[in-house]
Formats: sequence, structure tokens, C-alpha cells
Amino acid sequence: MKKIVLTSIFILFILAIFRIVTYPNFKKLKTDLNVVYNYPTERDWKLTYDSDVEFEKQSGINFINEIAQHAEIYSGYFSLSKKINKKDTEKLVKILNDSTSYVWGKIETFKPNQSIIFYDQNDKVIGITELDCAKRQTHSSPMTRTMKWGFLSYAGRDSIYEIIEKYK
Repeated sequence: MKKIVLTSIFILFILAIFRIVTYPNFKKLKTDLNVVYNYPTERDWKLTYDSDVEFEKQSGINFINEIAQHAEIYSGYFSLSKKINKKDTEKLVKILNDSTSYVWGKIETFKPNQSIIFYDQNDKVIGITELDCAKRQTHSSPMTRTMKWGFLSYAGRDSIYEIIEKYK
């Protein structure tokens, strides 16, 4: 009996160490990605939204300017990530870049529940989107003005979660 308990504890210990070593450092990823875009204004986004979006269009700025080959979704520290195929990754990027996926709304305290990391063809991280528990707020890095403040419209939310649900 002792042998079974000790073996179980040892396996749990190894799994915990594995997760600590392999789990992404989301804070560092966001910091690194946020230096990608600099905006010409520091004023209130709602006041400068139209001109900022026009600047992004003229400059070719999107949430991800590179082609995302795949993405991985993380649903918790001890859950395994799930790889999202290229087709669904492209759909997610399109939804996240679409201003109609967002509305101006009251932003609450953001509590991340799920994170999606986007990768290029060399498996380099090119973007990250975190989704909150209520399934209405997002925080993306890099963030563009078309994302308003990251508050999802119902249509945007439904489109994103339609894809995510396939990978549960």
C-alpha cells in the first residue's frame, strides 16, 4: 500500500514539475508582444477611435500581421493545451480583427479564464488573446484600436466560442 501511495505522489510531483517547466509565461508574452505597435495618440480611445482605426488601416496594422499557422488554447494551469488547426486559427484571427466583434461597454475587473496563443510557421508566438470567465471580455496582445476595449459583442462572442467548443 505504501508503495502505491509513494508511486502516486512521485507521479504527481513529476507532472507538477513538467507543468511548471512547460506552461507559458503569459505575462512575459504579453509584454513582449505589446511593444509591436505604437499609436500616435494617448488620448481617450473613444474620442480618437475613427482616426486611430484609419491609421491602422493605412499602416496595415492588424491584431496579427503575420500568417498564423496554428494556435493553442489553455483552459487552466493543470489542463493540457489543445492545438487549434490552421483553418480555425485563421477564423479566430479574422473575428478578433473585425471591429463588429466588439462593442463599447463597461469593462469589469478582468479575470482570465482561457488563453489562446497564436504561432507562425516557425512556432514563434505572434499573438495572445485571453478570455474572461463571463465570456464577454478579451485582452489581446498586441491590441489594436479596432478591438475597442476588448468587450465582445454577442455575435463576436458566439463566433469565438463556436470555434473553442470544438476543442474541448
